[in-house]
Amino acid sequence: MKQRKPLLGEPAADRGAALLLVLVIVTVIALAGAALLVFSDTSIRATVALRDQAATAYAADGAGQVAIDSLVHGTYPNNCFTAGDPLTLGTGTTAFYTPRAGTTSLNAYISCTPDQTTGTGVVVGPDNTPADALFTVGDDTALDVPGQDIGRKSANKTVTVSNGNVISKSSIDTGKNTLAVTGARVAVLASSLNNCIGDFAPTPCKTGALPVAIPTYPAPKDAVSPAPEPVCSKTYAAFRPGLYTSVADLNGPCGTKSVVWFSPGTYYFDFPDSWAAPARLVGGTPTDSSGKPITGLDPADAATLSKLSALNPSSPGACADPSKQVAPGVEFVFGGVSRIDLGKGQFEICASYIDAKTVPIAIYGPTKPIPVQGGKATASVSTETVCKEDDCSLFQNSNDGQAAFNIMGLTYAPNARMYLKMKNSDGQNFNWGLVLRSFAIEVNGASPKGPVVQIPADSNGGTTGYSIKYVNVWVCPISGTACAHSGTPQLRAKVQVTGAPATAKVLSWSVQR
Repeated sequence: MKQRKPLLGEPAADRGAALLLVLVIVTVIALAGAALLVFSDTSIRATVALRDQAATAYAADGAGQVAIDSLVHGTYPNNCFTAGDPLTLGTGTTAFYTPRAGTTSLNAYISCTPDQTTGTGVVVGPDNTPADALFTVGDDTALDVPGQDIGRKSANKTVTVSNGNVISKSSIDTGKNTLAVTGARVAVLASSLNNCIGDFAPTPCKTGALPVAIPTYPAPKDAVSPAPEPVCSKTYAAFRPGLYTSVADLNGPCGTKSVVWFSPGTYYFDFPDSWAAPARLVGGTPTDSSGKPITGLDPADAATLSKLSALNPSSPGACADPSKQVAPGVEFVFGGVSRIDLGKGQFEICASYIDAKTVPIAIYGPTKPIPVQGGKATASVSTETVCKEDDCSLFQNSNDGQAAFNIMGLTYAPNARMYLKMKNSDGQNFNWGLVLRSFAIEVNGASPKGPVVQIPADSNGGTTGYSIKYVNVWVCPISGTACAHSGTPQLRAKVQVTGAPATAKVLSWSVQR
């Protein structure tokens, strides 16, 4: 007997359906969890980054506050007298700033620059001025002439020296003239068999062994390298620092212009003859008739030299006097028998303060060779030759003393003789003093109206006016080296420091985040 087959198959079994559902749910949860983890990781990274950014900002802000406090209390290195004076905060073992929450400990580097157009900022005092206005180091065994001859070929004239001592290791002879040394706590001293000869008033001349040592000053540290070619326009010329071994390089076409500007820096002169000074020479930062620096000058670009048309027409006053404002100046180094004939032109150079405790030096005569420190120079600047006669005088006046010259900085040339002729002079020709082998002066016409040599008066421990400082701060992780300080700083600030005792006013404050 046959069985009948059902018309419809039996229902399929539903075993395993739950597993599929579980897999779907697990996948959805895994994807959601991964998304949450990614979001959480991003949030954590953002939090850490923001925390690091905040730590950097706090460290930069704190370093800026330290800089201001140091400026107010006069403890900032070099008192921020020159461009880029640095201050490092923190060491390789002790961090300047340690955040509360686990980010890297930080150090800071501060760079401070004074405003060169509006800041005064120079405190003139015993730390950065010499005590001696005129010091001659030649003695009787080495000299055939008086150490200081104030009466050469003239009579009934008064030569004034102000605010500093006059000291000679040989004699001081005024002839028929008078040497007037003025100022508080000054002295006139001579150590020689002949000693003091002539008329001294109001400070008397004393004799005997010198109670002080011969002053010494360091040679410039700028590298000796050949000077670039000067540039000039129809009226003006610009020379740049470097080594000059021929007067032809100085007396060439650019040396004959109406105004010859020696841009800031160190000039090494080492040639075997005399340089005829141009009709008007200005060295350092040039200034206008109001005493403000002339900006926008590029000594390598003749097109900018037209700005020299604003130059102060009078002298002194055509370059930035370092006793009144912070501005870069020049230092003229005369090696070997190099010398200069002033003729009857105008000659004014201004030195600059290297730091708060250093005398600004305008003219330097090396007592030993200055070695090559860079560049392509083939020889060092030679030792200054010892000069005994008038014809090797460091400065010469070939036109009966008609030259008008002012040296705003110390002249240090202990091997050099200087024989000057002055005719109807306004005086104040050497500021910060002279250190020479021997010195002689011939006065034609009327007595000089002011001091021939003087030391600037003290600022009484404070500044006049105001001083603006630009403060930049870089921050880096703690290490044994200073923070990298190129590129954009983490903080920029402009600060005005005023008065005595000093106070600070923040003019701008910008933290990079």
